[in-house]
Amino acid sequence: MLKVISLNFQNTIVDFLFYQYDNNEMRFYDKTKFHKHMNFEIHFALNGFYEYEFTDRKILLNKNQMLIIPPGILHKAVDISNSEYEFKILTLKFSSKEADGFHNFFTSAFRQHALESIELQDEIINNVLSLYPVIDAKTYLQSIYLISCASKVFYDLCDLLTDDK
Repeated sequence: MLKVISLNFQNTIVDFLFYQYDNNEMRFYDKTKFHKHMNFEIHFALNGFYEYEFTDRKILLNKNQMLIIPPGILHKAVDISNSEYEFKILTLKFSSKEADGFHNFFTSAFRQHALESIELQDEIINNVLSLYPVIDAKTYLQSIYLISCASKVFYDLCDLLTDDK
């Protein structure tokens, strides 16, 4: 499942790409191939665990943790718990037409905490989960709600990753 939402911050645009996988889809996922992305990829482990392998390390992501993978980093999922697991993937693309403080703030905050397991509070998990029931918004009101949820999640992530209160 994929959905794109854009938020504007002066000259910076933050594009959200939402992905969701279940056990059936992951059975066919090729875990042997390294791959990379052009954007920040954020993995939220909601139940169970899985391990990511990078060219220089492995990182275990447990329930209620997130992992930020920056653009251009080779990675692959190697072990996923045999028990029930659930995770969400959110991809963020930061783009700016000209030099912009927001762009620098966002990329710096997300790079600073990349490639480490980050504990999540229940509020952040609940806000991430609130996005998915309305991904396929059919009405203007649902679309407004989806944008407000995305804004809240993005604020929560920036707040978690920075000391800039």
